Amino acid sequence: MKFLIIVGRLAFVLGALLITFSICANAQGGAAKPAAATDKIGGFIKKSGFKYTEFKKGVWTVDSEHGPILIGGGDDFVVIFMIVAKKDSFRVTEQSMVEMLKLSGDLDFLEMNLDEAGDLSVRAEAKVKLMDQKLFEEALQRVVSGYAEAAARLAPFVIK
Repeated sequence: MKFLIIVGRLAFVLGALLITFSICANAQGGAAKPAAATDKIGGFIKKSGFKYTEFKKGVWTVDSEHGPILIGGGDDFVVIFMIVAKKDSFRVTEQSMVEMLKLSGDLDFLEMNLDEAGDLSVRAEAKVKLMDQKLFEEALQRVVSGYAEAAARLAPFVIK
């Protein structure tokens, strides 16, 4: 009988601990909810004053002087990028790869990469919960500036 009382009390304490941990985890916030994150990004885009198109929830293009800026949002992240050259127009050589590596080092807070389709792009990533309007617009401008520099330096490797 004592054994059953001890097991019952132990089960009660474990249950209380699980409930407490669950409440604490939810109170700390964690990642933004997907809908909230994409709504926040959409709000940043609207307030930026740029002309934009929303293709579907969480996917936009923003017009810039150099072409479209592509924006995608997820659970708590945003990816902002511009395609510098399509796969078929970029000559992949030892020299072009060395120049890409140099660009990756020169472009602060940006990445140069060949995406899954083989297109060359400049991109920035950020956590949505840490972002405000000013940081969003700075990221947009950084991607546009990075695109302009990449397009100029990689021009010898792009077939027109």
